[in-house]
Amino acid sequence: MRAHRPDERGQSLVEFALTIPIVMLLMVGLFDLGRVVFINNGLSDGARHGARHATTDPRDADYCSRIDDAVQSAIRGQPLAEYLVTYTIIDPDGVVGASYELCADGADGSDFGSLPNDTDPGDRVTVRLEADVDLITPFVAAATGRGTFNLEAESTMVVTFAPTLPSP
Repeated sequence: MRAHRPDERGQSLVEFALTIPIVMLLMVGLFDLGRVVFINNGLSDGARHGARHATTDPRDADYCSRIDDAVQSAIRGQPLAEYLVTYTIIDPDGVVGASYELCADGADGSDFGSLPNDTDPGDRVTVRLEADVDLITPFVAAATGRGTFNLEAESTMVVTFAPTLPSP
């Protein structure tokens, strides 16, 4: 057992009091930035899952709701600032043709139902997601110079099967 001199008493308490705020700020900062990375990964997954579901039967009546279910399950409730599903027609020569906004914010888009009959495998579907993430920690907001991060994710997939409408 070691005897303490009277002038050394409380030294470790002072050292602890000086270092704990720095350690806590680092931990909270890592938590906040980790949240941003987690949400960014969720947006990427949501765009991929949505695009995968969007490659099948764009004329289906519940097309946008199927895509929305896939996106929402991947983003785990994160509110979205923008959410678009576009269908781009590619002709057999590889030339990009018209583009149609089939879904917007989880509902039918402005061009839903107006997709022409000549859709073919090889066309492309793009799902674009955007979210604003507010930082919780003022320290991290001051260190990064902004309190909100605008995150975007986009996934484009090739349509492998596009059924044509039956002739009347």
